[in-house]
Amino acid sequence: MAEGMNCPRCLDPSPPLGRVGLDLGGKDVEIERCGRCQGLFFNPGELEAFLETQVASTLWTDFPRMDLIKEEIQKMPRPEDMEGRFYIPCPQPGCGVSMNRKNFGRESGLMVDSCMHHGTWLDGGELRALAGWWHAGGKFVHQAAEVKAAERRMESPRTIPRMDLSEVGGRPWLEPSPRRDVFDTAYVLGWLAHAVAGFFSD
Repeated sequence: MAEGMNCPRCLDPSPPLGRVGLDLGGKDVEIERCGRCQGLFFNPGELEAFLETQVASTLWTDFPRMDLIKEEIQKMPRPEDMEGRFYIPCPQPGCGVSMNRKNFGRESGLMVDSCMHHGTWLDGGELRALAGWWHAGGKFVHQAAEVKAAERRMESPRTIPRMDLSEVGGRPWLEPSPRRDVFDTAYVLGWLAHAVAGFFSD
């Protein structure tokens, strides 16, 4: 992380974030921490690595316990309610975009602030609640949600159907591209050039 990172939650003025060194399964990392509000900022992947290495999980999913923890999470004071700010900026210098709010693990009920490029912010007290959810079996729920999300990304159509332009005005053109599932820009530009040339030759 770059130097000069300030707390995205605290205002007037925003204090600089300190650093806490951790050993996450043999990998030394530094987590940014605000000494005023106790908020924490994790680089991408560090929050999951922290939970995986520092929080023991049950061997099964304790749904009743998880439901109780979710109820406790819903009762936690929300900084945005007290401040009137729903979105906070990414603390990474040079970024500063408003972080997205997402339900961690899609089932925890804990809305974390996330920058897709630089990491995840947890407000004071949220890590403890998240660790309790993870311990009760949230680990398996989170992993299953990640697998489903990856499957949806792989199954979602990302190509644009192309027109069959193998013949224009009765004139055979180039052989049709074998990749019918790809909108080939060069293919269309070539067809346009051929069509224009045929127009002037008539």
